[in-house]
Amino acid sequence: TYGYMPSARVSIFKRSGALSADLTSGPFNHIRWAPNGRLLAIHGSGSVRADMQVWEPFALKKLSSFQCDATAFSWLPSSLHLLSVIAFPKLKIDN
Repeated sequence: TYGYMPSARVSIFKRSGALSADLTSGPFNHIRWAPNGRLLAIHGSGSVRADMQVWEPFALKKLSSFQCDATAFSWLPSSLHLLSVIAFPKLKIDN
């Protein structure tokens, strides 16, 4: 992700540094590649809130978008599932 907040751009670049594709833009501050290298999860948390999006970036296809109030997330080794967590201080404040 790069650009000015709150609307960062999510793009794919070639090894040469040339722009290959723009996927999306929005208030994102977390990005994770799946272990299989084929899927990309993008999320905004904290003061930068955005829905979680799952992309197949080389096909330029958004597979899913859903609300997720997680403070952190990670792919499981199978690349089939995402694990998300909410830190205790956030629960204490939001409740």
